[in-house]
Amino acid sequence: MIKILVFKYINLLKYLLKNKFNFKSITYYPIKADIEPTTGCNFKCTMCQVSSPGFIKRNMSLETFKKIIDQNPQFIKIKIQGLGEPFVNKEIFEMIKYANDKFIKVNTVTNGSLLNSDNIKKILAVKINELSISIDGASKKVFESIRLGSDFDVVIKNVENLTNNRNKNIKKIQSLTLIQKKNLFELEDIIKLCKRLKLDEIQFQYLLTSWGKDEWKTVNNEQQIDNENKFFDLIQIYRRKYQDNNFKIGVVTKNKFTEYNKCNYPWETPYFSTQGFVVPCCMIANPEVVNFGNITNMNFYSIWNNKQYDDLRLSINNHKLKDYCKNCYNI
Repeated sequence: MIKILVFKYINLLKYLLKNKFNFKSITYYPIKADIEPTTGCNFKCTMCQVSSPGFIKRNMSLETFKKIIDQNPQFIKIKIQGLGEPFVNKEIFEMIKYANDKFIKVNTVTNGSLLNSDNIKKILAVKINELSISIDGASKKVFESIRLGSDFDVVIKNVENLTNNRNKNIKKIQSLTLIQKKNLFELEDIIKLCKRLKLDEIQFQYLLTSWGKDEWKTVNNEQQIDNENKFFDLIQIYRRKYQDNNFKIGVVTKNKFTEYNKCNYPWETPYFSTQGFVVPCCMIANPEVVNFGNITNMNFYSIWNNKQYDDLRLSINNHKLKDYCKNCYNI
């Protein structure tokens, strides 16, 4: 274990030096990653590619998960979540425990529907750094119109049960709320609901991804809010009104890229699909769009430094973007 910790911190030092001095060559390995435990989901959300006709549902095996972790002792933090609902995969608790034992912080995102009493007991028995719950409406009508197949009342009851019984094993419980045209008018009510539910924070996302596909770019551009300035003005108003030492209000802005504010995913956060494919980022999250190899038959370090990965990094540095990258740059 001492060797693992030493390797982690040496690699972290290389990573920090790269960020400070902007070396062209990559001498470090990623310190964080997104690992997709399942593509299965009990919802069909209007903005998610899981709702596409014929979308294939798969679970990651515990063996594949362990292979990812064992090949990457430098990981400091991972998010165990991808396109599906993480708790669909019954082995997720073993995955979290395995990462815990390797000194890796674990984040996950859930739609809240499977946070029943049994699963809450299992959650509280492992260590989760950050548990995010998708609360995209303050009313049953709006919530269920976005998250098709959901039951608003069940989700809210589950969240109440979780926050009322939480222990020190969960460092933070927050809402990850995707603001779009359908729920913008409920912005204040969503904040009030999350505060009433005793969440530590609400993080708003307002940029909808295309998943690297033209058809989803069309669908989600129609759902995305029109006036960002108005949205940010409202956030400032509600921060003054509702934010305090026990409840924070934030906005995710890291995915809004320009020629001068470039995407950093290919340098920082690989995405591992259920089958073990390495995908550039969670904004694509689909190995059929692009992948750089599979960890089940390749060593990750050879994937991290292969020509495909380097070509993507070069295209971002030169602002000659791949088609699957253009949506995040609003092109």
